[in-house]
Amino acid sequence: MSLVSLGQSVQDIAVFTAVRESRLVYPILLSTHLACIATFGGLILITNLRLLGWTLTDIPTADLIRALRPWKQFGLVVMLTCGVLLGASKASEYLPNPFFQLKMALLVALALHGVYFRRTVYRAAVVAERKARAAAVVSLILWSGVVSMGRWIAYYDPPTAATNLPTANSVRLPTTTCATVAAIQAAALGGPTKIISSTATPSDTCTSTAAIADLAARLWIALVC
Repeated sequence: MSLVSLGQSVQDIAVFTAVRESRLVYPILLSTHLACIATFGGLILITNLRLLGWTLTDIPTADLIRALRPWKQFGLVVMLTCGVLLGASKASEYLPNPFFQLKMALLVALALHGVYFRRTVYRAAVVAERKARAAAVVSLILWSGVVSMGRWIAYYDPPTAATNLPTANSVRLPTTTCATVAAIQAAALGGPTKIISSTATPSDTCTSTAAIADLAARLWIALVC
């Protein structure tokens, strides 16, 4: 099963179809998703800047993380819920999209990042400066990638299926000679003989009608070819 067919099966589920076809639900979810990204991203940025020691240095790192944790958890839940509904409603477009795939991979990397630094940074009573800086740098890189891939998803154009159209070299035209074309046109237009025979010519100058007709035929063939 291809990613497109798998996505089509997902988006055909009733709830996702209703989201996609609704005039209000989809834009509301999209707006909520973007608002949560801005809010959640701001909290993540403040946390990372504090871990780097660039701001709010008068507040202990553990206290700041503990104070912001409920808000970040709430924003993450709302953001993921809206994201799942939006993505599943157009799964056939998103699943084959390489930027969407990379975004999902970065989100998995962020989850692993949180698990790795959980005891030493995010749940530690005393945060070591070196560990804190490492966690902040990795977090900033991963979240920047997630936001960037989220924006690039809309600019991906899937490749179009190639069609076997005949080329100029593969088309065979019927072979015709110059004489054949001249004969066809001469038959349709009456030919040079008919034209000459219908022209009034004094009898004393028509000494070589056959020669003139032959010359006219040669000129006719030369013109039409």
